[in-house]
Amino acid sequence: MMLSEIVIKNLEKQRTHLGLEHFDLDKYSDLGEGTYLGIISGQIELTVNTLQSFVEKVFNSKVKEYLNPKFKAKPYTSLKQNLQIVIKEKNIKSSYGPLPYYLTLIIHHCININEEFSNKLFKENLPEIFKEQNIEIHKYTLRKNVETIEGATEKGKHKNFIKFIYKFPISEKQIEKAIKTVNAEWFMDFSKKNSIAVEK
Repeated sequence: MMLSEIVIKNLEKQRTHLGLEHFDLDKYSDLGEGTYLGIISGQIELTVNTLQSFVEKVFNSKVKEYLNPKFKAKPYTSLKQNLQIVIKEKNIKSSYGPLPYYLTLIIHHCININEEFSNKLFKENLPEIFKEQNIEIHKYTLRKNVETIEGATEKGKHKNFIKFIYKFPISEKQIEKAIKTVNAEWFMDFSKKNSIAVEK
C-alpha cells in the first residue's frame, strides 16, 4: 500500500471514529469546501500542508502518527476544546434519533385530521436539541400526511410562522417505528404531558 493510501485510510479511520462529516474537516481545518472529500476520492492531491491542516487543526495530532499502517484512532477527548464540544453535541443528537419521528408522534397525538396547526406546536413539544431547527415537513415522509399551507417557499425557506394541515392519518407502522426510535425518556415525558397510555 502506498504511503498516501495509508494516510487517507488513517484519516478516514479517525474521522469515522469521531463521527465527523467530510465537511467538518474542511470547516475546522480552514480549507475550502469539498477539499477533504476531493482528497479521499482521488480528485485532489493530498499535499503536506493540507495533511498538516487536517491532522493538527482538526485531530490535534502529529503528521507522523498518520503515516503508521497500524494507526489507532484516538478518542474525542484528545481534541481541542472547541471540537470536543462539537463531538459531544453530535453524540447527544445522535442518541435522540432523527427529527421526523418526533414530529410523527406530536402530530398523531396532538392534532385531529383536517385540523390546522403551526410550528409552535412542535416548539412546545420537541426535545431542546431540536427546538432551533427548521421544520421542513415537505422534505420528510410526513409530506404524505401533512401539507404546509403557509410560510414556506418552493426552496424550503420558511418564515417565522408556518401553518400546516393534517390531511391523511399517520399509519400504525409509522407510529410504531417512531416510538422505537425516539428518546425513551422524552417519550415518557411527552406521554404524561398528553395523557397517552404507554405500553410497559
